[in-house]
Amino acid sequence: MGALSFLTPAAALVALVGLMPVAVYLRSERRARAVRRTLGLPEPPRRRTLLAALVAVPLLGGVAAAQPVLDRAEPRRQRADAELIVVLDTTRSMLASSGSGGRTRLERARAAALELRGRVPQVRAGLASLTDRTLPHLFPTIDPRTFELTLERAIGVERPPPAVPSTLATDLGSLAAVANQRFFSPQARRRVLVVLTDGETEEPGPELAAALRRGRIETVFVHLHRPGEQIHLAAAPDPAYRSDPGSSRRLGRLAAAVDGVSFTEDELAAAVAHVSESLGDGPTSPRPQRDLLALMPYVTLAAALPLALVLRRRNV
Repeated sequence: MGALSFLTPAAALVALVGLMPVAVYLRSERRARAVRRTLGLPEPPRRRTLLAALVAVPLLGGVAAAQPVLDRAEPRRQRADAELIVVLDTTRSMLASSGSGGRTRLERARAAALELRGRVPQVRAGLASLTDRTLPHLFPTIDPRTFELTLERAIGVERPPPAVPSTLATDLGSLAAVANQRFFSPQARRRVLVVLTDGETEEPGPELAAALRRGRIETVFVHLHRPGEQIHLAAAPDPAYRSDPGSSRRLGRLAAAVDGVSFTEDELAAAVAHVSESLGDGPTSPRPQRDLLALMPYVTLAAALPLALVLRRRNV
């Protein structure tokens, strides 16, 4: 069981206001007993249930106002010497698939990114998108849930769109930003960059290789591309798109130029193993983490039960 805490403990004082009806009820009961004694009337059965309900409503309301939360986080360890950044190509060609209703390249890229993240749980991992520029969406973190949510909610085709519309919007040369703009933490000695792309791009110049070497970044390309894939619109394939059969060779040449490696998506298991081996093993340290479950809705619902009893017997 995790630790229980309150986000706004001072708000529990609202319960004092709610106890005023209890005081009024007790005062009226004393007066009624005095009248019965004077008149010699017998005492009716005590209504302890109503009194308990009157007390429970403000007390539970005060607890709810204090916003109780349960920390369900499990102890997690992380490495400070290694980091992983996964870059997903988000140009329009990543909408291509083998058939209408089939998984698009981007959907396959998301699945590959999750598999990579799961293989190295003690390594901080970040996310970025690639069009004609490389933009960070999540700097390296040990939290797998944050990684998953960012991948699901922030990464999408042309979100944002390329700065300059082009037939070949993927600019792998913009990966130099990963080194030049310090996507990796300074203390990370082992830095692995994984690029999930269809490779439909012009070949970048030598500046990319120089930047990645200067940043001590090992680069792994995963080629998401199958023959005959098309972008399927509502009624028919997009006539403006043509799959590039030479993208695999181009990506292989680029990998060699940056001292990296290239895998096809059918070789994903080998790519994951290579990334894990490149990151290696290293010392770990505990990392504080919170996974809070808000209990206020449940406490509020519990307060509704005695409140219903009070309302039912309001004229008793």
